Amino acid sequence: MSVAIVSPGFPEIPGGVTDHTARLVHHWRAAGREPLVWSQARGDTRALAAAWRDAGRTAILIQYVPFLYGRRGLSSFPGRLARAGRAAGLTVGVFVHEPWVPRTRLPWLVLSPLQRRQLLRLLAVCDVACTAVPAWRAAFAGRAELIPVGSTLGEPPAGPAGPPLAAPVVFSPFAAGLNWEWIVAAAQALGAAPRLTIIGASWEQARRDHVAGGDAGPTRAWPGRPPAREGADALRPPRPPLPGGSASSPSAAGARCSRRTP
Repeated sequence: MSVAIVSPGFPEIPGGVTDHTARLVHHWRAAGREPLVWSQARGDTRALAAAWRDAGRTAILIQYVPFLYGRRGLSSFPGRLARAGRAAGLTVGVFVHEPWVPRTRLPWLVLSPLQRRQLLRLLAVCDVACTAVPAWRAAFAGRAELIPVGSTLGEPPAGPAGPPLAAPVVFSPFAAGLNWEWIVAAAQALGAAPRLTIIGASWEQARRDHVAGGDAGPTRAWPGRPPAREGADALRPPRPPLPGGSASSPSAAGARCSRRTP
């Protein structure tokens, strides 16, 4: 099978989708199946499908995040490309990295159902659909296969432990649209160590939520919205210990150096 991957922004725009596409390209290339990557979110879909078929491509893989394809995440391009690909005799698949925005902000109360309808229509056209998130399969009415990636790979095999993660880990609830379920899931995935600092919300705000309210403990810090300097100081990595096995302040280290100066 020779695949044409649709991945808008590849390779210039960094992110999870670009990384996933790069890995697919690397592994398929190593297997002797050089993929083609279409990095635009627009084009004549019939002409594209015909050109890919004539070039020997047998399948199209659409990397899907709604905001990759249009303002507010609304675009007819993925659906039109899927239909054109099927009409040209190509197998069409879609990998859903993000489905639709949650209904956690006022504008999203309207946008979420529109993005949802857009994706479900795309899934109905494609030959195969995949996602890395088990909970989304039910939302897709069983139309997607589960292919774990990254943090959804499950428990690692037994073996030597790797280096510990740097602490603290910072997670902004605003990056998840104030969706506490996502925040708590991220915290639980990290485990008891390292400490999780949640910027942008205070514990008084979080504890009133039925999900986040049960996620208190010494490994959680809820500083609210600290001033920029204070936040930067909290995130600064600890100083490495000086030779001799003990950590010291810069002033103490300077005093020792000055005493050694002839």
